[in-house]
Amino acid sequence: MSTTADINIDTHYTLSPEQIEQFRRDGYIKLKDVLSAETIEHYRQEITSKVKELNTDDTPLEKRNTYGKAFLQIMNLWRHSELTKEFVFGKRLARIATELMGTRGVRLYHDQALYKEPGGGYTPWHQDQFYWPLETRHTITLWMPLVDVTPDMGVMEFARGSHALGSVGELAIGAESEEAISAIVEERGLE
Repeated sequence: MSTTADINIDTHYTLSPEQIEQFRRDGYIKLKDVLSAETIEHYRQEITSKVKELNTDDTPLEKRNTYGKAFLQIMNLWRHSELTKEFVFGKRLARIATELMGTRGVRLYHDQALYKEPGGGYTPWHQDQFYWPLETRHTITLWMPLVDVTPDMGVMEFARGSHALGSVGELAIGAESEEAISAIVEERGLE
């Protein structure tokens, strides 16, 4: 059973100068132990419940396009649950984003829950900025798995340094983004 002390997402998480430099150089960073397992479990139950409640797509996987096979996506869960709002607006996560980008603060554009379904498709290479109507390079995505992720489940991959390429075109998540970005990753030797 969790105690209130275990579920505090407003405390400070210390980033080293090396971690900040790595993020800025590579365009991503994997941070460990940002939240305790107890904290994640506390919020996971509510987030999963809201995803099930709000998901309206009952299209069979075989009839979906590449994007639809990749994951179920529910946006702005914080508007439907005070507990989820507490998680999404946690000061610890906002401060990490602020420090990594070197800004005075952050604004939330949106939250989204992405759930991979058994037998679902892969997530094609893509750039998130395609979906964001923002004119700044100071943007960041936080990916927080709510379960332990193993390689056979399909782990998150990033192309080191690809953030420095700028936009690779008006490419929605799909076969075209996979093809175009795969070619760039191979051509430039990005990992």
